[in-house]
Amino acid sequence: MVLSSGTSIFGQAENIVPQSYGLAQNFPNPFNPTTTIQFDLLQPGHATLKVYNGVGEEVATLIEGDLPAGRFEAVWNANGVPSGTYFYRLLASASSQTRKLILLK
Repeated sequence: MVLSSGTSIFGQAENIVPQSYGLAQNFPNPFNPTTTIQFDLLQPGHATLKVYNGVGEEVATLIEGDLPAGRFEAVWNANGVPSGTYFYRLLASASSQTRKLILLK
């Protein structure tokens, strides 16, 4: 499992069995400099969670590796990243979801 240096917390929520695959809106949003991203995996498998800037360039890989089914959260520390609109994308089990987040400094 790969966690970027900007991921300060990564964990699986206890005793939560998700009913579907999903990527929640980050909180807080807008944020400065940290935000929490929560997602659910319906089945075990390889998952990646990446952050991209407005032109589609990868800014950070928060999670990349094999995960069990469950609810997870990662806290992204965006120190050193300029203010702006970013997108985070979860790829898992042949599914993909993308959401927008805003960094205000």
